[in-house]
Amino acid sequence: MGLKVHRRVLPVTWERATPALARGVDQVVPHLVLMLGVATQDMTGRLENRAFNRLDGRPDAEGALMLPGPIVPTRSMDHSRSCHWPIEHLVKSLHLRGHQLTESNNAGRYLCNHTYYNAFDCPAPAGVGFLHVAPGPLKNRHDPRRRLILDLIRALDLWLRT
Repeated sequence: MGLKVHRRVLPVTWERATPALARGVDQVVPHLVLMLGVATQDMTGRLENRAFNRLDGRPDAEGALMLPGPIVPTRSMDHSRSCHWPIEHLVKSLHLRGHQLTESNNAGRYLCNHTYYNAFDCPAPAGVGFLHVAPGPLKNRHDPRRRLILDLIRALDLWLRT
């Protein structure tokens, strides 16, 4: 694998998540940014195609609230930012490797969407993407979510080489 992977755990707070992402990007100057989040779902993973300029007002992990509305007030709440990765191809190739993965056109309205929307401002030449995974601790190296993440990184590496 040609990619060098750097891992950062972002705080699940409205105020600190995006600045922490920006600091992490500034430290390593990545070619691409793959973000992970947790979502209740039946599938092992959901690869997000886009993020919307909207919030639903739920409290973050520290109890802080953001009012419902746009992330960027000067843009419409319908404004979206789309991943430029070959999402459909990635999902199909990961299905062939046995993963239960779907493509999603809506990253939600919580912190995952908020951070993903803001991540499009990161200077990452190959772009940013977001993978939601099913909740729960990773049990061992055979956990399907861990395998999905590793296989997605391999697929992104192959895509970048072609």
